[in-house]
Order: sequence, then C-alpha cells, then structure tokens
Amino acid sequence: AALQFIVQMKGQELNLPQDEVTVAIVKGMFDSDSDVRNAATTAREEMSKSGIEFTPEKIISVIGKLSSEESFRVTKESLTAVLDLLNAGTQLNPSELLNLVIKGLIHPESDVRDVATMIRKKMGAQLQLTSGLVMATINKAAADSEWKIRRSAFWFLSEMVKEGVQLPPVELTAVVYKGMMDGDSDVKNAATTSRDDVKSAGITFSEADSMPAIIKGVSDEGWKVRREAIYMLTELIKTGTKFNPADVATVVIKGLLDADSDVRDSAVAARQVVVEAGIKLSSSQVGGAIMKGISDEQWKIRRAAINLMVEESKSGSQPPIGDVVSAIVKCLSDSDSDVRESARQAREYFAGIIPEHQFIPQLLYQCFAALASDDQVVQAGALQVLANYQQTISNMIAKIPTPLKSSEQLNIGFWLLIRYRLNLQIIIYNEQNFTLQLYEEGKLNEVDLSKFIDNPLELIQMGFKSWKQGLRKDDERVKN
Repeated sequence: AALQFIVQMKGQELNLPQDEVTVAIVKGMFDSDSDVRNAATTAREEMSKSGIEFTPEKIISVIGKLSSEESFRVTKESLTAVLDLLNAGTQLNPSELLNLVIKGLIHPESDVRDVATMIRKKMGAQLQLTSGLVMATINKAAADSEWKIRRSAFWFLSEMVKEGVQLPPVELTAVVYKGMMDGDSDVKNAATTSRDDVKSAGITFSEADSMPAIIKGVSDEGWKVRREAIYMLTELIKTGTKFNPADVATVVIKGLLDADSDVRDSAVAARQVVVEAGIKLSSSQVGGAIMKGISDEQWKIRRAAINLMVEESKSGSQPPIGDVVSAIVKCLSDSDSDVRESARQAREYFAGIIPEHQFIPQLLYQCFAALASDDQVVQAGALQVLANYQQTISNMIAKIPTPLKSSEQLNIGFWLLIRYRLNLQIIIYNEQNFTLQLYEEGKLNEVDLSKFIDNPLELIQMGFKSWKQGLRKDDERVKN
C-alpha cells in the first residue's frame, strides 16, 4: 500500500523527496513477500518515467546503506541481484556490500547463505572479514531471540574456523559454551559441533574459561538454559576440568534453590559429582544461600530453601540451630500453603534430632521476635508454632532443676516471664496448662509461678515482679 501510494503521488503537487522514494522502492524490491516485490517493481517503472534513476550501481548503493539497519532483512533476491551484477563484470564498492554479505552468511535460510557465500568467493580479498568483525557478528547472532539465527551463528563460526580465521580464544570459549547451554536442541548441537571444529583447528580452547558462561547460564530466565548450565558443569568436572571451588559452589547452590524441579534435580546430581571430585561446598555458603532463599519473592524458591535445609541436615551438614528455627518460624507463616507444609515437615524433622534444651529456647526466641512484628500473618504463624509446642514447653519447664545451671534453660524462664509487647497476643502460664491469652495495654495477667517451680530463681522472681508491676517500654530492667 505504501508503494502504491508513492505511485499515486506522482504528478501531484506533493513532491516526495527522490532519495527517500528510491530507498523505499529498493527496499520493496527485495522484500520477502512477492506481492510487495511486484508493487515495488511497478513503482520503480512508474517513477523511472519521472526521471528517477534506478541504475544497478545506485540500487546496490541503497542496499548497502539499508543493510546496516536493524530492521532491514536480507533476502535471497537482494543477494542474487548483487551476484548478477558481479557476474556481469560490474565493479561494486566492497564497503557497501560488507553488511549485506555478513547478514546473508548468518541467515537462517540455507538458500540465502549459499548466495552470500558465492558473493564472498566472487569478491575474494576485496571483501575483508576481519577477526573482530567475525567475532562481533557471531556474538550478536548467538544472542538473537530467534533460535534459527542463533544456530546459524555457530554454522558461520565453524566455517570461519575451517578457513583459518583467528578468533580470540576467551571470547570463542564463552560464546560456544553459551550455545551449548541453549534451550533449543538444534542450537545446542550446532554449538557442540563448533566446539569440536575449534579443537580440530588447533585453536587453544580452555574449558576452564567456560565458567563465566556457566554462571550466567544458571541465572538465565529459561529453566532449560539453567538446567543445561548445571549439566555442562557436571560433565566438565567429570572430564577433569579444574574450576575455582567458589564458582562451582555458586552454580550448584543456585541450582539447588531453583524454582524448577528439573533444575534442582540436575543440581543434586552435580553436587554428588562435585563431592566425588574432592570439591567441598562451604557450609556457611550453603547456609547463607538457604536463609536468602527463605525470603525470596518466589514461593517455589522459599519451599526449595526450607527443603534444602532438611536435606543438608540429613547429609550430615547440620545448619546452625538459630537458622533452622528462624527458617521454620518464618515459613510456617508463609502466604503459600506448600511452603507452610514444607516448614511443618521440617519442624517435625528437626524436633527429632535437635535436643529440646537447644531447640526450644531458639524456638521461643524466634517466636517472640515474630510476635513483635507488625505483620498479623507473621504473628499468627508464630502463635501457631507455640501452640503446637505448648506441651513440650510445659514439660520442659517442669523439669527445670534448682538451681538452674544451663543458660539455655535460663533463657526459657526469662523469655517466658518478662518478654513483652503491647497490643499483641503473648504467652503466659496458668495453673492448668500452657495457653495463649490476649494481653492488652493496661491489662496485665498475673501468674502464680509457685505451681510450676518450687524454688524460683531470684532472676525469675524479679522478672515476674516487673511483669506484675506493669511492663513499660522504658523499663530498664526489662530491656536489660
């Protein structure tokens, strides 16, 4: 329609700029659609009658300028026109053809690549494909959103290597391994072939230089790419490639906390290979990643984190008790039911392996901290945890010896008795059992501790007196 409009404007008072008319018509002449090409041919014939010249040289010049534009799509027709002119002995400016030929060489259609290759051979040394230009072209095509162009990038790479073009090894390694982690199998296969071609050509190719690409791949938006990145790391380690242990840990841990189950499974397998290769994953690094995962925006990652904490314990790497309880309390009040269920299972597991005198004080500490939150969901989760443990805590208090010798046991009594927070539900004791009661500003519950502890410590008595007198935020005894 645009081309037809140009013809309709011929002879009208509205004079269109000749250069722009020429560009529009030439662009149409090499469109991928035949109807557009026919309209452009008609427009060229009509506008030629008005004095606009469309000599072969001018057409090629326009194509050369257009080919540098991102939106310009090289077609078989445009390349064939160039080849016909060359075969007819027309002298063309190589610099005007360079972009056109490059785009043709990495085109996803084999017919287009074949014509581009013939042009390149026809022009010979006149058309200089420098190492920098080739590498930039490969990098750009390998990152294209269309898988066919990404695949073509590696076909082009293989051809250049076979011709003896010297490409920078580090960049070469990075782009090849990036392709080998592609989510599309055709691209992956083409990249793998390129790697073999590079090695066959005797180009220095260090697998260890693949780590930046692997680290980038494990953070990719596509789960297939993340999975392939971990799989590649596994295979390279199996073949004896030496990597920085910290980098290996980064990739494996990220995979273990991935939102996708296939990626996590790959990471579990990778971890086994890593351990067998004598590479140790720092427990602090794993623990830090777990705690970070617990607060992730994606619920699948939060669930993966709490599950990984259990798996770490089962494998003999016991996370710090404070981290364990903090994660459990946080996830028990999670907005997602699957995360809450994983936290419930984790709670049951750790309650069975961590001694009560270590587990319960930390649990109480984390719950009271959660009760101090302004988030009602967090408060409710903490209360639920405490409700589930009320009998355990009651039994433990009843067993406290006199005098108290354990700081952990001391903390139980201290936190239960003098922890305060206005306008929140808090934990108190009555003579029957351990219960949850509403504590409101100005209304303080009184508890007779003598029914629970025959000989209360002076500290507990003092804390209880402070509670009975009324807790205030500025009460130094409470703060201390």
